[in-house]
Amino acid sequence: MNTLSLLKTGLVLSLLSCIASNAIEKEKKEFNVTVGDEFSLSLPANPSTGYVWGMLVNQPPEKRWIELIKSEFNGGKTPRPGAGGTITFTFKAVTPTGSASYGVPIYYCRPASGDIAKILSLILTISPQEK
Repeated sequence: MNTLSLLKTGLVLSLLSCIASNAIEKEKKEFNVTVGDEFSLSLPANPSTGYVWGMLVNQPPEKRWIELIKSEFNGGKTPRPGAGGTITFTFKAVTPTGSASYGVPIYYCRPASGDIAKILSLILTISPQEK
């Protein structure tokens, strides 16, 4: 199993333990993309606190409308232990027939305690590729 698969599995398992908690902060980000487009979402993060960003896409692979391509943490120009930074998720829009809008919550939570600090609503409008 490759590292990206382990990351995806770990995020799903850790989110399952966080979902029952109360959210402290909510925000929304919207993207308009075409099937096949890659797009990135950058979020503040501090992995040393035990909090992680993650999402659940409850669909079989053949019906998913986005794929996680990669995630990267950037601790800044002079990273220090315990300092925060930015995590950037790169996704690819896939699958829909016709234009469609989708919404998915992305959680910033601490799996060990079940605490959720933020919920980001990711709203995507995906258009088919032009022929």
